[in-house]
Amino acid sequence: SHRPIPWKRAAAISVAIADALRCAHERGIVHRDLKPDNIFITRAGLVKVLDFGLARMPLNAMAGVSEANTVTTPGTVMGTVGFMSPEQVRGEPATAASDLFSFGCVMYEMLSGTRPFGGRSAAETMSAILRDEPRPLHLAGAKDVPDEMVAIVARCLEKDPVRRFHSAADLAFALETAAARSGPSMAGAAGAVRRHGKSVAAAVVGIIVVILLGIAGRRPAAPPPNAAPERPASLAVLPFVNSGPDASLDYLSDGLTEAIINDLSSIPGLKVMSRNSVFFYKGKSVDPRQVASDLNVDTILSGRLAQHGNLLGVSIELIDARDGHQIWGERYERPVSEMTDLEQDLSSRISQKLRIGIGDSARKQMTRRAAIDPEAYRLYLQGRYEWNKRTPEGLRQGIEFFRRSIAIDPSFAPAHAGIADSYLLLGGLYEQMPPREAMPLAREAAMKALSLDDSLADAHASLGLIDHEFDWDWKSAEAEFRRAIALNPAHAGAHQWYGQALVYRGRLAEGIRELTRAEELDPLYLVTKCDLAQAYWIGKHYDQAIVQSQKVIEIEPHFALAYWILGFAYSGNEDFEHAARALERAVELGGTPSTRASLGYVYARMGRRSDALKILRQLREASKSGYISPAPFVMIYTGLADMDQAFAELERCFSERVSLLTVVNAVPIAEPIRKDPRYASFARRVGLPPLP
Repeated sequence: SHRPIPWKRAAAISVAIADALRCAHERGIVHRDLKPDNIFITRAGLVKVLDFGLARMPLNAMAGVSEANTVTTPGTVMGTVGFMSPEQVRGEPATAASDLFSFGCVMYEMLSGTRPFGGRSAAETMSAILRDEPRPLHLAGAKDVPDEMVAIVARCLEKDPVRRFHSAADLAFALETAAARSGPSMAGAAGAVRRHGKSVAAAVVGIIVVILLGIAGRRPAAPPPNAAPERPASLAVLPFVNSGPDASLDYLSDGLTEAIINDLSSIPGLKVMSRNSVFFYKGKSVDPRQVASDLNVDTILSGRLAQHGNLLGVSIELIDARDGHQIWGERYERPVSEMTDLEQDLSSRISQKLRIGIGDSARKQMTRRAAIDPEAYRLYLQGRYEWNKRTPEGLRQGIEFFRRSIAIDPSFAPAHAGIADSYLLLGGLYEQMPPREAMPLAREAAMKALSLDDSLADAHASLGLIDHEFDWDWKSAEAEFRRAIALNPAHAGAHQWYGQALVYRGRLAEGIRELTRAEELDPLYLVTKCDLAQAYWIGKHYDQAIVQSQKVIEIEPHFALAYWILGFAYSGNEDFEHAARALERAVELGGTPSTRASLGYVYARMGRRSDALKILRQLREASKSGYISPAPFVMIYTGLADMDQAFAELERCFSERVSLLTVVNAVPIAEPIRKDPRYASFARRVGLPPLP
């Protein structure tokens, strides 16, 4: 043991070490033996991470290097006892997360003067690493260390690698923010380390690469960091990372991401990827160039956020995805109460760096947001965070947050729109409420939102969906969808819902065009891809529907909706064996009552009548304790060729205003209904167009 290093000095050193690890990890290098003996501080005060003797690079970057010389043999323990991660002790491959654990041990020793794990022998020490929690820092000799530093060290020392910091970059940002919070003198020290540390760390990593590869080469010169880029045509705003120790504040990082996407989406001539696609990458370590390839964009924006007390620290970076060089980067610190001002500043600065004017629409949007009560806005962000979980419980919690927001600021239109969106899903896709109960609440909220702000594209799109699925007012629905798209041509949801409605109305080619446009705007949103598969199924292009559904499953093998459409597509080809397997998988993955009913329909069509009736009984029983739409019963009775019961359930759909009646004129499985003599008069009552 030794005397502890004053925590402010330890924090400044830690920022530089974390930055060096960031540089190494971004090049695929894992140190695997980080310890105090391998950290050197020059007379000038610069920090260097040395002795990458056990370091490992990815094999694809090591042409001509023997695998035997670079890869740990399974079961081999590599590292220094006392600073090894649990996975290294077990003989498992070391990863970047392993370096973060070792770094946590180094920070613990700097702050307390003692090691977090010890024993009378190497075996006892390794056992402690696997089994024991370190003594709390304040009991181990650390003095006056703030809680945020204690939390950072504790997170690095998590036994489970998944629970550690997501990356060295996140750790560096958390340390830098903690240092900045400690006062002007410390902030200056941290800033100096940050300014000099990058070049030092990069130089160290450069030496490592030469040693490991045994070669020296030249990289093409990157454009100067502050050089003005060519005007990019497209941008992806990656989800901001919550780098603070409190994971419950993810709603702030998500909210900041969405606000910037919404602001920049209204800039003419700039294609901005929608929220659904970029949030596909949330929580994942990604290469910006791979993201750019996936989304077909030129520029990537990434950022990190941490809250400490009443202050928000935000670090932001704009990257040219064509060569990976940084166009611009900056760090901000503002009170939480000024978050809307911060969002406005960030959007304006980003547009300047892209050499594109922010535009009147975005400026008005930001001005309106800046006038919102800070607490009302915070509650709204929590509501959207819950809503985006897309679970029944998340939707209900979202409604409560939106209502609390409105109670503080009744004129806040987006909160009213949030309530509308929540009831839309609860009374529609999620089948959690009777439409006659949910949809009037959704309409009331959407109309209130538009009375406060008629330029709100989200509310117009929601109103269009209500008009189509509940009121069966096609003309009004089409007008609202078109209005939403005119206000925000990049509104992928409006294109998606409009495309669906067109398909259901028999305008297949137009519908597929709108759905394709939605997919271009939101290339990783799986629901839109499934809607395209559904459109092919409705058009009786069953093989295309199968291929499209299988593409979605390749992206996400646990997506129930894709298996649901796949089952329908197979049933269109009368391949009921494959249809049943697909729908059984959809049910396993937690599909809705309609998913189970679709399986009942297929069982009935393939002659498994008893299995179909069993599902029918299960749905009847479930309806005694919760809402079950009549639509699933229509499907099963149609499969059983019991048209009297099918029409009785259709009458219930009419009475309850169930959205099934918008598709009964289009979907192939409803052909027996459409051929029944009773259908023509029923369709007239609903307002469906005559069949050709």
